[in-house]
Amino acid sequence: MKPHQFITSMAIGTIGVAAACASNPPPAYSPGVTNAQKTDVQVAAARLADAKCKHASECNEIGGDRTYASRDACLSDARGKAENDLRAASCPHGIDTTRLEACLSETASEACSGIGSGLSRSMSCKTGSLCP
Repeated sequence: MKPHQFITSMAIGTIGVAAACASNPPPAYSPGVTNAQKTDVQVAAARLADAKCKHASECNEIGGDRTYASRDACLSDARGKAENDLRAASCPHGIDTTRLEACLSETASEACSGIGSGLSRSMSCKTGSLCP
Protein backbone atom coordinates (compact mmCIF):
# COMPACT_ATOMS: atom_id res chain seq x y z
CA MET A 1 0.00 0.00 0.00
CA LYS A 2 1.38 3.38 -1.02
CA PRO A 3 1.66 6.16 1.59
CA HIS A 4 -1.06 8.33 0.02
CA GLN A 5 -3.45 5.34 -0.07
CA PHE A 6 -2.76 4.67 3.60
CA ILE A 7 -3.42 8.29 4.57
CA THR A 8 -6.60 8.35 2.48
CA SER A 9 -7.83 5.12 4.12
CA MET A 10 -7.12 6.50 7.61
CA ALA A 11 -8.94 9.74 6.82
CA ILE A 12 -12.00 7.89 5.53
CA GLY A 13 -11.98 5.62 8.62
CA THR A 14 -11.71 8.60 10.98
CA ILE A 15 -14.60 10.38 9.26
CA GLY A 16 -16.71 7.21 9.50
CA VAL A 17 -16.04 6.81 13.22
CA ALA A 18 -16.78 10.50 13.87
CA ALA A 19 -20.07 10.25 11.96
CA ALA A 20 -21.09 7.15 13.90
CA CYS A 21 -20.33 8.83 17.23
CA ALA A 22 -22.24 11.97 16.25
CA SER A 23 -25.37 9.96 15.50
CA ASN A 24 -25.15 8.06 18.83
CA PRO A 25 -24.08 10.55 21.51
CA PRO A 26 -23.28 9.21 24.98
CA PRO A 27 -26.09 9.37 27.55
CA ALA A 28 -26.51 12.59 29.48
CA TYR A 29 -24.56 12.82 32.72
CA SER A 30 -26.61 12.04 35.80
CA PRO A 31 -24.87 13.24 38.96
CA GLY A 32 -27.05 11.08 41.20
CA VAL A 33 -29.99 11.76 43.45
CA THR A 34 -30.29 15.46 44.15
CA ASN A 35 -33.72 15.53 45.80
CA ALA A 36 -35.15 13.62 48.73
CA GLN A 37 -36.96 10.50 47.63
CA LYS A 38 -40.70 10.30 48.18
CA THR A 39 -42.81 7.42 49.47
CA ASP A 40 -46.39 6.65 48.42
CA VAL A 41 -49.06 7.51 51.03
CA GLN A 42 -50.47 3.96 51.24
CA VAL A 43 -46.98 2.46 51.61
CA ALA A 44 -46.03 4.99 54.28
CA ALA A 45 -49.33 4.48 56.14
CA ALA A 46 -48.88 0.69 56.13
CA ARG A 47 -45.30 0.98 57.40
CA LEU A 48 -46.31 3.45 60.11
CA ALA A 49 -49.20 1.23 61.20
CA ASP A 50 -46.97 -1.83 61.33
CA ALA A 51 -44.39 0.02 63.45
CA LYS A 52 -47.05 1.36 65.81
CA CYS A 53 -48.69 -2.04 66.25
CA LYS A 54 -45.38 -3.83 66.73
CA HIS A 55 -44.58 -1.31 69.46
CA ALA A 56 -48.06 -1.70 70.97
CA SER A 57 -47.61 -5.47 71.03
CA GLU A 58 -44.20 -5.20 72.68
CA CYS A 59 -45.72 -2.82 75.24
CA ASN A 60 -48.59 -5.23 76.01
CA GLU A 61 -51.25 -2.90 74.58
CA ILE A 62 -52.97 -5.50 72.37
CA GLY A 63 -55.54 -8.06 73.45
CA GLY A 64 -58.49 -8.32 75.80
CA ASP A 65 -59.53 -5.01 77.26
CA ARG A 66 -56.27 -3.26 76.40
CA THR A 67 -55.87 -0.36 73.93
CA TYR A 68 -56.50 -2.66 70.93
CA ALA A 69 -58.53 -5.87 70.98
CA SER A 70 -56.28 -7.47 68.34
CA ARG A 71 -53.34 -6.75 66.05
CA ASP A 72 -55.77 -6.44 63.12
CA ALA A 73 -57.76 -3.83 65.03
CA CYS A 74 -54.54 -1.95 65.76
CA LEU A 75 -53.42 -2.09 62.12
CA SER A 76 -56.80 -0.95 60.82
CA ASP A 77 -56.98 1.98 63.23
CA ALA A 78 -53.36 3.04 62.78
CA ARG A 79 -53.43 2.73 58.98
CA GLY A 80 -56.65 4.75 58.74
CA LYS A 81 -55.26 7.53 60.93
CA ALA A 82 -51.96 7.61 59.02
CA GLU A 83 -53.68 7.73 55.62
CA ASN A 84 -55.91 10.54 56.86
CA ASP A 85 -52.95 12.50 58.26
CA LEU A 86 -50.82 12.01 55.15
CA ARG A 87 -53.48 12.59 52.47
CA ALA A 88 -52.53 14.81 49.54
CA ALA A 89 -54.14 17.90 51.07
CA SER A 90 -51.88 17.65 54.13
CA CYS A 91 -48.86 16.36 52.28
CA PRO A 92 -48.92 17.84 48.75
CA HIS A 93 -45.24 17.16 48.04
CA GLY A 94 -45.28 13.54 49.20
CA ILE A 95 -43.66 11.79 52.13
CA ASP A 96 -39.91 12.15 52.60
CA THR A 97 -38.43 8.64 52.75
CA THR A 98 -35.51 9.64 54.97
CA ARG A 99 -37.83 11.27 57.49
CA LEU A 100 -40.16 8.26 57.38
CA GLU A 101 -37.22 5.97 58.20
CA ALA A 102 -36.28 8.24 61.13
CA CYS A 103 -39.84 8.04 62.43
CA LEU A 104 -39.90 4.24 62.15
CA SER A 105 -36.55 3.97 63.92
CA GLU A 106 -37.68 6.28 66.71
CA THR A 107 -40.87 4.28 67.15
CA ALA A 108 -38.97 0.99 67.37
CA SER A 109 -36.68 2.34 70.08
CA GLU A 110 -39.31 4.19 72.14
CA ALA A 111 -39.78 2.95 75.69
CA CYS A 112 -43.15 1.61 76.77
CA SER A 113 -44.96 4.24 78.78
CA GLY A 114 -48.46 2.93 79.17
CA ILE A 115 -51.62 3.44 77.17
CA GLY A 116 -51.15 5.30 73.92
CA SER A 117 -47.37 5.11 73.74
CA GLY A 118 -45.85 5.14 70.29
CA LEU A 119 -46.38 7.22 67.16
CA SER A 120 -48.87 9.69 68.56
CA ARG A 121 -46.21 11.49 70.64
CA SER A 122 -43.17 11.06 68.40
CA MET A 123 -42.03 14.42 66.97
CA SER A 124 -40.33 12.84 63.95
CA CYS A 125 -43.63 11.14 63.11
CA LYS A 126 -45.78 14.26 62.96
CA THR A 127 -47.27 15.04 59.55
CA GLY A 128 -45.27 18.27 59.29
CA SER A 129 -42.05 16.35 59.82
CA LEU A 130 -42.84 13.64 57.26
CA CYS A 131 -44.19 16.02 54.61
CA PRO A 132 -41.65 18.67 53.66
